[in-house]
Amino acid sequence: MAIYVSSYGNDHNALNSALTNTTDRNVVVDIDIDLNNLTVTATDETVIIFEHGKLSNGKLSGEKIRILSDRRQIFHNIDLTDLSYNKEVYPEWFGVKADGITDDTSALQYCINSVNNRTLVSLCGEGVHVLNGIIEIKKTITLTNGILRFDSGFIFDNVDIDGNERGAITIKKDGIHTKLINVTLENPNLLHTESGPKSYGILIGADNVTIEGCNIIDFETGICVFIHGEWQKTMVTNNYVRAIGIGEIEYNLATGEDRGFGITTWGCQAIISNNIVECKNGYDCGIGILALAMDAPEFLGTNIPSTGTSEDLVVISNNVVVGKFRRSIEVESMNYVNVSDNVVEGATWYGIGLIYGNNYNCNGNIIKMTRSINDLQGGLWLPPYSGITLRAPGSNHNITNNNISVTGHADFGICHLITNGHGNNLSFTGNKITVEDGGFCKNGIYLYMCKEIVIKDNFISGVSEKMIYVSDISNLNIEGNRLKGNPEQSPLPAGIFQNNNPSETLFTIIKNNVVSDLDTAFELSNGTFYISGNMVQNSNIGFNCWNFNNSFVFGNNFSNVTTNIQFLSHDNGNVYYLNGVDDILTPIEKEWVYNDPLVIDNLVSAVGSFSKIGKQVGLSGLFSFDAIEVWSDISLPYAPDYSAIIQCSNLTFELTGGSTLAKVKSTTGGPEGFQINYKTS
Repeated sequence: MAIYVSSYGNDHNALNSALTNTTDRNVVVDIDIDLNNLTVTATDETVIIFEHGKLSNGKLSGEKIRILSDRRQIFHNIDLTDLSYNKEVYPEWFGVKADGITDDTSALQYCINSVNNRTLVSLCGEGVHVLNGIIEIKKTITLTNGILRFDSGFIFDNVDIDGNERGAITIKKDGIHTKLINVTLENPNLLHTESGPKSYGILIGADNVTIEGCNIIDFETGICVFIHGEWQKTMVTNNYVRAIGIGEIEYNLATGEDRGFGITTWGCQAIISNNIVECKNGYDCGIGILALAMDAPEFLGTNIPSTGTSEDLVVISNNVVVGKFRRSIEVESMNYVNVSDNVVEGATWYGIGLIYGNNYNCNGNIIKMTRSINDLQGGLWLPPYSGITLRAPGSNHNITNNNISVTGHADFGICHLITNGHGNNLSFTGNKITVEDGGFCKNGIYLYMCKEIVIKDNFISGVSEKMIYVSDISNLNIEGNRLKGNPEQSPLPAGIFQNNNPSETLFTIIKNNVVSDLDTAFELSNGTFYISGNMVQNSNIGFNCWNFNNSFVFGNNFSNVTTNIQFLSHDNGNVYYLNGVDDILTPIEKEWVYNDPLVIDNLVSAVGSFSKIGKQVGLSGLFSFDAIEVWSDISLPYAPDYSAIIQCSNLTFELTGGSTLAKVKSTTGGPEGFQINYKTS
């Protein structure tokens, strides 16, 4: 049995009598009633059932009230803030039409303002809610299952009285624990600006906010955690975001860097996972996914204390980012960030950027570089065109098991650049960098000015200039890499190129690398080197070395290499010989110069040096001749224990076992550099 309001009359007194009756807690509103701006209080735990009627112009209060109605309007200008009622409501109860025509802005805002904390606001999944203004959420709600189409208005009214920007949906401070689930936001008219306020889809200014399963389509920034404040524990998962930039400007050089973002978090602990983020075709977009530290205190909002975690703890994983973002994913000035298992394609600057900050893990990402050489978006910023970009200062980064494929034009597969300070303790392991047919990549891995570096177990193929380029690196370990050139390429690239500042003492280990089809496999200078166990195949020069000191080069293997090792300049303490011996002792190093009885006959000048470790002797130098194919006598520093004919480039050496006298001749008659080794008794 139920009590019908009409049985008491047709005004607010009838409603009051029905809601306070002592006979039955089930009250049926079967007529329209105007409360005349009065308050009606229901008995606790009353069930209000709307069959036909509607309440207008007043206030309804009560505790633990349950409202039952289908999806139609039952409230008009009714204040429900003192009513404790349903945990799920329909916006249609508050006048929302969701018919794709009517402006539902005021009605939807009325609905959100009227519900209690932790209420589920269930949109009309089959309808379209047309909105021409901003929707603000200032309490904890879950908004779910509907399409919100922002036709106009929101971008022109998106600054509040404090000067803070607002999004199409803006979640304010008191909206802690708010969730948007399976909601679609559309900006069909592509409302945007090229400067000033941006068109945000969802702007978050509260803690513990979840955005899940939503579609945010054609806003300049799809989802953004607000810059003013230190909002923590944001979950952005399983969404589709399509961003727009400054417009259809193909070669925009200077502007547009501050808009066109898919998902952005400022100074926030966050998980950003399983999203698809896209740049709308033809639009110059900034960044697909960005996690950026907040420079407290200037970015903090009024009276919002810092928790000390505004730079820490972000996970960006299992996302797909596609389209012409300048950067697909970027992390800047953060600490303890994991960027893993993402797939990105189409960046016009770089696929993943790790800018400043410490303790980044970049693992298992797939990056496809498709940029055209003519694409100069943002070119005045002088960006590096690369798969992964690191910028110092920064430390304790692991760049592991990423797959970078270049089908367009890039400068680097992976690069490390500096702004103000070094990078420290960086590991690059297990990455794959390949240049596909029609693609171009200048250098595979490029590192500049950093310390404590490991480059290990990477596969690099098809680059045009240098597979690994390192400059001014202290304490460097290059180990177990596979570097493969293209034998049909002209000119052939170099393998490992290291160019250090000669004024510094830098230490490098290079071991167990396999390199092939290159011009110079290893081009190394200025430092102390330990080089062992490398295999060089099908290359012009194995090792081209200069300015070594206290270095070891041994146990390397050469196959189809024109010149195995050549040294141009070096200091005392060097050891250089091929496929070496195990009895490594203190080396003996002496100059081997042009004097009697070094040379006789047509050898007009000679300069060089020799070294000895155990029984192994290495000779290196430069001979000049005045005749072709004429033997000249030379004097060896130690007698070989065997007789041999040794061919080194255009020179032929004849050694006699047990004698320091030997012969050499040239096929060209000009100056010839050489390096040979032999065993003494």
